[in-house]
Amino acid sequence: MENRRKNSRFRLHQIIEMSCFSENFIHVSSVDMSINGMQFVTSEPIEHEAKVFLMFEIPDGQESYMIKCEGVHMWQKSLGDSYQSGVLFTTLTETDKIKINSYLESLEEGEKDENEETPQDIKDPENPENEYY
Repeated sequence: MENRRKNSRFRLHQIIEMSCFSENFIHVSSVDMSINGMQFVTSEPIEHEAKVFLMFEIPDGQESYMIKCEGVHMWQKSLGDSYQSGVLFTTLTETDKIKINSYLESLEEGEKDENEETPQDIKDPENPENEYY
Protein backbone atom coordinates (compact mmCIF):
# COMPACT_ATOMS: atom_id res chain seq x y z
CA MET A 1 0.00 0.00 0.00
CA GLU A 2 1.30 3.44 -0.93
CA ASN A 3 2.07 5.78 1.98
CA ARG A 4 0.31 9.08 1.22
CA ARG A 5 1.15 10.61 4.58
CA LYS A 6 2.41 14.17 4.25
CA ASN A 7 4.59 14.04 7.37
CA SER A 8 6.37 11.21 9.14
CA ARG A 9 5.00 10.11 12.48
CA PHE A 10 7.02 8.88 15.42
CA ARG A 11 5.93 6.86 18.41
CA LEU A 12 5.88 8.62 21.76
CA HIS A 13 5.26 7.33 25.24
CA GLN A 14 4.37 10.18 27.55
CA ILE A 15 1.45 11.69 29.40
CA ILE A 16 -0.14 14.75 27.79
CA GLU A 17 -2.31 17.30 29.55
CA MET A 18 -5.35 18.18 27.45
CA SER A 19 -8.31 20.44 28.04
CA CYS A 20 -11.42 20.93 25.93
CA PHE A 21 -11.36 24.62 26.91
CA SER A 22 -12.67 23.99 30.37
CA GLU A 23 -11.00 24.16 33.76
CA ASN A 24 -10.49 20.40 33.82
CA PHE A 25 -7.49 18.76 32.21
CA ILE A 26 -7.65 15.23 30.85
CA HIS A 27 -4.59 12.99 31.09
CA VAL A 28 -3.93 11.26 27.79
CA SER A 29 -1.15 8.93 26.70
CA SER A 30 0.45 9.83 23.40
CA VAL A 31 0.83 7.18 20.74
CA ASP A 32 2.56 9.09 18.00
CA MET A 33 3.18 12.60 16.74
CA SER A 34 4.02 14.44 13.53
CA ILE A 35 4.75 18.10 12.95
CA ASN A 36 1.02 18.59 12.28
CA GLY A 37 -0.70 16.58 14.98
CA MET A 38 -0.79 13.86 17.57
CA GLN A 39 -2.52 10.56 18.16
CA PHE A 40 -3.30 9.54 21.73
CA VAL A 41 -5.35 7.27 23.98
CA THR A 42 -7.68 8.55 26.70
CA SER A 43 -10.28 7.07 29.01
CA GLU A 44 -12.82 9.77 28.12
CA PRO A 45 -14.59 10.35 24.79
CA ILE A 46 -13.98 13.70 23.09
CA GLU A 47 -16.49 15.49 20.90
CA HIS A 48 -15.69 15.44 17.17
CA GLU A 49 -14.09 18.71 16.01
CA ALA A 50 -13.84 19.94 19.60
CA LYS A 51 -11.20 22.60 20.11
CA VAL A 52 -8.60 21.38 22.60
CA PHE A 53 -5.64 22.83 24.47
CA LEU A 54 -2.56 20.60 24.74
CA MET A 55 0.49 20.77 27.00
CA PHE A 56 3.38 18.37 26.58
CA GLU A 57 7.15 18.32 26.91
CA ILE A 58 9.72 17.20 24.38
CA PRO A 59 13.46 16.74 24.98
CA ASP A 60 15.60 19.75 24.08
CA GLY A 61 19.23 18.88 24.64
CA GLN A 62 19.82 18.25 28.34
CA GLU A 63 16.50 19.88 29.26
CA SER A 64 12.89 19.70 28.12
CA TYR A 65 10.76 22.17 26.20
CA MET A 66 7.07 22.70 27.01
CA ILE A 67 4.69 22.87 24.05
CA LYS A 68 1.40 24.64 24.72
CA CYS A 69 -0.92 24.74 21.73
CA GLU A 70 -4.47 24.48 20.53
CA GLY A 71 -5.80 21.81 18.23
CA VAL A 72 -8.93 20.32 16.71
CA HIS A 73 -10.11 16.81 17.58
CA MET A 74 -10.40 15.09 14.19
CA TRP A 75 -11.33 11.46 14.86
CA GLN A 76 -11.93 8.89 17.58
CA LYS A 77 -12.08 5.11 17.77
CA SER A 78 -13.44 3.13 20.71
CA LEU A 79 -11.02 0.59 22.18
CA GLY A 80 -13.44 -0.83 24.73
CA ASP A 81 -12.69 1.03 27.97
CA SER A 82 -10.58 3.71 26.26
CA TYR A 83 -10.53 5.83 23.11
CA GLN A 84 -7.90 6.39 20.45
CA SER A 85 -8.03 9.90 19.00
CA GLY A 86 -6.29 12.21 16.58
CA VAL A 87 -5.74 15.95 17.03
CA LEU A 88 -4.57 18.43 14.39
CA PHE A 89 -2.37 21.20 15.85
CA THR A 90 -3.71 24.68 14.99
CA THR A 91 -1.65 27.22 16.95
CA LEU A 92 1.98 26.11 17.10
CA THR A 93 4.42 29.01 17.29
CA GLU A 94 7.38 29.06 14.91
CA THR A 95 9.64 28.20 17.84
CA ASP A 96 7.38 25.25 18.74
CA LYS A 97 7.50 24.01 15.13
CA ILE A 98 11.30 24.24 15.09
CA LYS A 99 11.60 22.39 18.43
CA ILE A 100 9.15 19.65 17.36
CA ASN A 101 10.81 19.27 13.98
CA SER A 102 14.24 19.00 15.60
CA TYR A 103 12.93 16.41 18.07
CA LEU A 104 11.25 14.37 15.33
CA GLU A 105 14.42 14.49 13.23
CA SER A 106 16.39 13.12 16.20
CA LEU A 107 13.86 10.28 16.52
CA GLU A 108 14.13 9.59 12.80
CA GLU A 109 17.91 9.38 13.07
CA GLY A 110 17.55 6.99 16.00
CA GLU A 111 15.22 4.79 13.97
CA LYS A 112 17.70 4.72 11.09
CA ASP A 113 20.48 3.80 13.50
CA GLU A 114 18.44 0.95 14.93
CA ASN A 115 17.06 -0.13 11.52
CA GLU A 116 13.52 0.03 12.87
CA GLU A 117 10.56 0.17 10.57
CA THR A 118 8.41 3.29 10.44
CA PRO A 119 5.33 2.89 12.68
CA GLN A 120 2.26 1.53 10.92
CA ASP A 121 0.01 4.25 9.54
CA ILE A 122 -3.14 4.71 11.58
CA LYS A 123 -5.84 6.59 9.73
CA ASP A 124 -9.19 8.09 10.55
CA PRO A 125 -11.24 4.92 11.15
CA GLU A 126 -14.40 6.59 9.86
CA ASN A 127 -12.80 7.74 6.60
CA PRO A 128 -9.48 5.95 5.96
CA GLU A 129 -8.77 7.99 2.81
CA ASN A 130 -8.30 11.17 4.86
CA GLU A 131 -4.85 12.03 6.14
CA TYR A 132 -5.17 14.55 8.95
CA TYR A 133 -1.54 14.78 9.98
